[in-house]
This record gives sequence, structure tokens and C-alpha cells, in this order.
Amino acid sequence: MKYLYIGIGGIIGAGMRFAIIMVIGQFWQSAFPVDILIINVFGAFVLGYLSTITLPIDPKLKQAITVGVIGSFTTLSTVSADTVLLVESGYFIQGFIYIFCNIALGLVMVYLGMVLGNRKEVRGA
Repeated sequence: MKYLYIGIGGIIGAGMRFAIIMVIGQFWQSAFPVDILIINVFGAFVLGYLSTITLPIDPKLKQAITVGVIGSFTTLSTVSADTVLLVESGYFIQGFIYIFCNIALGLVMVYLGMVLGNRKEVRGA
């Protein structure tokens, strides 16, 4: 049953990613893949936050949210492909900035999410 929950979460997360890419694409036309950067940074924050708070829900549902929804919402494979496409197109600096921002901002946002989650736990105790 756990795998079914994670699979359903994956469908939701992938759908959310696709919808956000379509919306951002309406407003941002550039070789720089800002849509995936926003998705990955936001997803890192949410995952950091959810990993530190205690949710009064079934652990299978928490896994469906973290592994399924957030795992399929964010994507390393797209970051990798976008970086290669930037470099192959001659945008070496943009490729470096893009991969650096995904990693650095992702780490910062996971940390901030964890800090926020820990503060909530302290207040709730």
C-alpha cells in the first residue's frame, strides 16, 4: 500500500511540475531554465521543512508527500539535461551559474526549511 501512496504522490508532483513549467513559460522566455530552478529551490525548502516537523498523519502518507510528490516535483535529471544543453549551445557561464544555483540554493533552502520546521516544533511543544 505504501508504494501505491508514493506512486499517487508521484503523479501529483509531476503534474504540479508540468503546470508550473507551463505557467512560468508564459512569462519567461529565455535559454536559462529559470522554471526548473524555481521548482527545485522551492521543493528543497518544502522537503527540508517537512523532514523536521512532526505531522499527525500516517507515515505512509508522509512518504507519499516527501518521496512521491516532492521527489517527482523536483528533478535532477532535468537540471543535468538543461546544463548540458546550455553548454552545448555555447552558454558556458550560464550553464555553470545554473548548476551552481541549483546546488547552492537547494542546500540553503533545505537548511532554511529545517530551521523553520525546528522552530515550529519547539513552539508546539
